[in-house]
Amino acid sequence: MVLRPRKQAGFTLLEVLVVAIIMAVLAGVMLLSSSLAGPAAKAADARRLLIHLVNQHCEESVMLGREGGVRLVEGGYEFYWWDGDAWVRREDKLLRPRELKTGLTLEVSWPKGRTEVAVVPEVVWGSAGEISECSAAVVANAVRMPVTIDDRGRLVPDDAG
Repeated sequence: MVLRPRKQAGFTLLEVLVVAIIMAVLAGVMLLSSSLAGPAAKAADARRLLIHLVNQHCEESVMLGREGGVRLVEGGYEFYWWDGDAWVRREDKLLRPRELKTGLTLEVSWPKGRTEVAVVPEVVWGSAGEISECSAAVVANAVRMPVTIDDRGRLVPDDAG
């Protein structure tokens, strides 16, 4: 009588351990990356959104021949149109008033000589694409994510500042 080896079904202990170790390493990397980048990632996301929305509103101002602006409010910002007599807050889906995530603030500063804001929006742009000179930053704890206005009049990240 000839004995034949039995076929084994399933995984070996070594294969199961290798898969468990790989999963543990991946979970650890994901956990560390999300917890270490917390404030910086939140500030970077908020800065990216602010830049895109301001530039969108500026482009619409040029296309429609209207003046626009952004106003900083407690915990967020709002977009405005100039209707010829007064500033009117935008309520459309894209450029509705925005709230910052918890722990984030906005800082805006103007060139020397401008100490108080005479209009409702602090940052104003015209229908020809010009924008009021200023510098701004999204701040989370000690992390500052500055923005600046480039030579084309667009809001851009200022990673050197």
